[in-house]
Amino acid sequence: MSPESTPARPVIFYDISHPVQALMLHPVIRELERKGFAPRVFGRDKDVCLDLLRGFGLEATTLATRRWGRLGAALELVTRELRMLRLARAERPVAIIGTSVHAARVGKLCRAASIVINDDDAAAVPFFAHLAYPLADVIVTPDCLALENHPRQVTYRGNQQLFYLH
Repeated sequence: MSPESTPARPVIFYDISHPVQALMLHPVIRELERKGFAPRVFGRDKDVCLDLLRGFGLEATTLATRRWGRLGAALELVTRELRMLRLARAERPVAIIGTSVHAARVGKLCRAASIVINDDDAAAVPFFAHLAYPLADVIVTPDCLALENHPRQVTYRGNQQLFYLH
């Protein structure tokens, strides 16, 4: 079979913006890769996030320089989202998994399934919930937030902070 006739593996985007997410998602990335999906990892230059991803053997693309303050954070958010959207239109992922608003918003714009992971109460992060939840196909939260009762919410036993211990 020639390389031209080899079917392309479906691509999944992973938007990882914090070290705990690298710890939490790397086994998921590897399992889905084993099942035939091609990972495309985006990492934010925060603390040791990129170092962890490299340590797990995951090549990560940084979409924007980390910025400080409200204006800087807004500029970083817009830059990350526009760059991810451009890449999504080119690479046509089947899903976008992440803990940022980009997963839901870019997923909707490029017709990819979006899985948004949040370990905070929506009332504690109202801006995030307002931007991400309405567009997300699935919202994944710890079961202690099950009372939020979003129609597309899936819960798991535990919380992200436990990943720091393993």
